[in-house]
Amino acid sequence: MTTNGVQLAEHARALYEAGLHRVTVSLDTLRPERFRALTRRDVHKRVLSGIEAVRRVGFRGLKIDTDAPANLSLTPLAGTCCGAAP
Repeated sequence: MTTNGVQLAEHARALYEAGLHRVTVSLDTLRPERFRALTRRDVHKRVLSGIEAVRRVGFRGLKIDTDAPANLSLTPLAGTCCGAAP
């Protein structure tokens, strides 16, 4: 399933229990202010909460589609936004 992740935190457990174990979250940008400008919605934290909920519930597959600067190391960022070990 592909989602913008806005309501994912609220529905992650039910989706998992219904048999969904892989999800792709479209995250327009990693920067909250840029996200707000692109989407005209102030829901960046909700999307990150949805990503965290997917990890916490136990989904086997999580793919995040985003644009990131070429020189950005995503390993520390993953630990910051998703609680993963670098």
